[in-house]
Amino acid sequence: HGTGDAAMQCHAFLADFYAAFDDMVNAYRHLQYVPPKSTHDDIRRIKAKVLYGGKQYQQALDELLALKDMRPDDSLLLSDLLPMVAGNRKALEFYEKTVLNQPDTEPNAYIRFADTLFEIGKKTDALRCYKTAISLKEKGKELAQNEREWALYRIAILSPGEENADEL
Repeated sequence: HGTGDAAMQCHAFLADFYAAFDDMVNAYRHLQYVPPKSTHDDIRRIKAKVLYGGKQYQQALDELLALKDMRPDDSLLLSDLLPMVAGNRKALEFYEKTVLNQPDTEPNAYIRFADTLFEIGKKTDALRCYKTAISLKEKGKELAQNEREWALYRIAILSPGEENADEL
């Protein structure tokens, strides 16, 4: 029985390897040897990457939402997925709960989330996230200049009044 588990893990790792090189044909070929009901987080991560690479965004999202332990790389993939499944309220809530509520969340995570909120029309929530991203400078978290400018631009568009004019 150990041999079957080892073979399955090898196929999963090969699927991950090929997905990293955008070779979805080989990634899917190896993924077919991984049982569809596999619930181990590492297998779910690999499935999510392969599905994302194959433009199966909803299925990739489902794998990420089923993770028991969210890692930084998972949150990056999730933030890349958000615009693809922007109307998915569950995904937005999950991202806010698991990514944005962490003490080590980087400002660009707020900007990505704000961009998604902006695109789906949740402008008040987007404004809050852009402002949070800018405010993280006070906690020693710097933004790249272009990201800072983008956030300030969006704040200026979304803000009624002149409160951010000095930043621009």
